[in-house]
Amino acid sequence: MENMINVVKELMIEDAAPGDYLDEEGLLCCGNCHTRKQAMNEKPIILGDRIFDRHPLMCKCRREELEKEETERKLREHLACVDRLKNVCFISPAMKNCCLEKADLSKMEHLDLVRFYIDNWTDMKMTNTGFLLWGDSGNGKTHTAACIANALMEKEVSVLMRNMSYFLNAGFEDREEFVRDVQRYGLLIIDDLGMERGTEYGLEMVFSIINARYESGRPTIITTNLSLNTLQNPEDLVYQRIYDRVLEMCVPVQFHGKSLRGALAREKFDALAKSMEVNAHE
Repeated sequence: MENMINVVKELMIEDAAPGDYLDEEGLLCCGNCHTRKQAMNEKPIILGDRIFDRHPLMCKCRREELEKEETERKLREHLACVDRLKNVCFISPAMKNCCLEKADLSKMEHLDLVRFYIDNWTDMKMTNTGFLLWGDSGNGKTHTAACIANALMEKEVSVLMRNMSYFLNAGFEDREEFVRDVQRYGLLIIDDLGMERGTEYGLEMVFSIINARYESGRPTIITTNLSLNTLQNPEDLVYQRIYDRVLEMCVPVQFHGKSLRGALAREKFDALAKSMEVNAHE
């Protein structure tokens, strides 16, 4: 009996913190949350002259502390992952700020469709469903595509977004290797399809990339100033094989709005004029 008491005292010293106490059953309790830090073993464990009749427990406040630390660790890892994805996805850092939370939703076309695509990404990926965002220049197609990219990267989906000029001017040492690399991204966004028209290299590059995405079964979003009629009625077989692939993978979505770039320029001009008028009267 005396030996058992000594073992209990040793356990108390090992597990106890200032303010801890023994309950009516002689088990150690946390002085902060008043939940047990010990529990009885079903059978005492005897090791030499030592008897272990209880084992340590995690009290409520310690468990909550560890859960909070784990949540914070996962958040840090998530934010680091998203930052890495965005650094790869975009060439321009400003594109990282294109998101629905910061957008003027009253001026954004097809908002419900964009949200549906983001919310149902798993189905979109499984069915290799992309968008063909088409319409006049400056009416929000690129911004919309970037919003989708950022929202999916928040879900830790890998996305690559590049303007067509990147593919035409990058001067890849190994084009085949680059095309294979493009297949690995969860989503590929090609901005400004049509810039390559008239260049043999550009047409070959576009077909190689789009065909690679088609064969990989992974979605692609494409923006273009070309009309749907042009895409559906290509001028020759070279364009036809590209546009047929595009229309097979991508749902056409027309943007009708006025040029957002023009509206932004007018807003900046009006603000400048107003500022000059105020200064003139001071």
